[in-house]
Amino acid sequence: MSRVDGDLTVLLPLKDRARFTLRWMSYAERIRLPFKVLIADGGVDPAISNVLSDQRSFPNVDFEYIRYRPDDSHADYHAKLADAAGRIKTPFAAMIDNDDFLVVDALRESVQFLRNHPSYVACGGQTALFWVSSDRPDGDSLYGKRVEWKAHRGDQSNDGETARVRLRNLYLGDSETCFYLVKRTNLLQLQFRELRDLGIQDLFLMEILLYFRTAIAGRIERLDCLQVARQQNSPGSSASIYEASSGDTFGRMLLPGWSAEFAKFVSASSNALAERDKITFDEAHDLVVEAYRAYGAIPLYDALLKEPSLTARTTMFYPIVRGFMRQLGKLPTGNMLRVALRRLFRLARWIPYEAAQGGRVFVGQVPESQLAFAPIARFLENGSEAGHSGLSSAGNNQLGASDHSSR
Repeated sequence: MSRVDGDLTVLLPLKDRARFTLRWMSYAERIRLPFKVLIADGGVDPAISNVLSDQRSFPNVDFEYIRYRPDDSHADYHAKLADAAGRIKTPFAAMIDNDDFLVVDALRESVQFLRNHPSYVACGGQTALFWVSSDRPDGDSLYGKRVEWKAHRGDQSNDGETARVRLRNLYLGDSETCFYLVKRTNLLQLQFRELRDLGIQDLFLMEILLYFRTAIAGRIERLDCLQVARQQNSPGSSASIYEASSGDTFGRMLLPGWSAEFAKFVSASSNALAERDKITFDEAHDLVVEAYRAYGAIPLYDALLKEPSLTARTTMFYPIVRGFMRQLGKLPTGNMLRVALRRLFRLARWIPYEAAQGGRVFVGQVPESQLAFAPIARFLENGSEAGHSGLSSAGNNQLGASDHSSR
């Protein structure tokens, strides 16, 4: 046993899927998992309780099993996590799901890094994704002759000097997935107490809050080694079930009460950021909202692409056209290219206004529109105010204001 093994507890929250739990424990038994394991069960299956209540079922795993009231709501789930985290006695802790696997050496390296670097609050390695294919008629993905997997260097360290910088790095880099990091236990306990007390029901908003609060709390180190392998085709995941019942990112934003939950999320994150960086709440609020906008842009865009009102032409050309328009808008006002394209856009009447938003590119003319618009153009070009030459500039200003307000 390594000298750091006794410093880490693996928190394994459960809600049914008993066969995946038994698979996880069987693997832990096979590799003689050297860390403490705290199992927080919010399921209703009595079979798993009977097995895990007996330490002799897995004699080479140092585990503690706690049966909680069923996770009938997210409030129950948060209360379970807060209570279970409060029972952890080791200085470091890591979360895991029962359909995922941990790599011992990476966990040891993470614990050792945190012991040697007190300014860091979390550390972890990289993630692998895997799929289990089975020839069984029921399509069981528990075991199979073909296991496909992939792992790449995706997650990066987030070690900015200030919480503001780390929050910005969270959405500018590839360092979002911090749910499975090794964390200092006091931070994990604080985060789960906050989730319990806030009462946020949106599962994905809850996860983003954990990401934001971890980045605000301190530096995060990413190791160049594999730490966790996550199964992608396991049935009954909480995220899939929740999304099926509550909708995608766009759909959940339209639910009653989502705005109130989002306000809780922003307020809690802003308070933490303001306290950490010694800035005003208003400044922190703007930074948190900016971070959420950037962080949520891709899933929101993906959800919007499913809307029937968006045609294939729009989804194909809109990103290209809008990207070009943004770059064009950055050019100086007198830039020759900008001036020429603006003049073309304004004078070529076969180019519709919505072309600038990636819509139609060619349209027909409104019959006799040039003849109808001619008097308006002549009036504007001449700038004549016949009969009002004696009005003072103040009078003109008052006339303009009155005329505008009456429209």
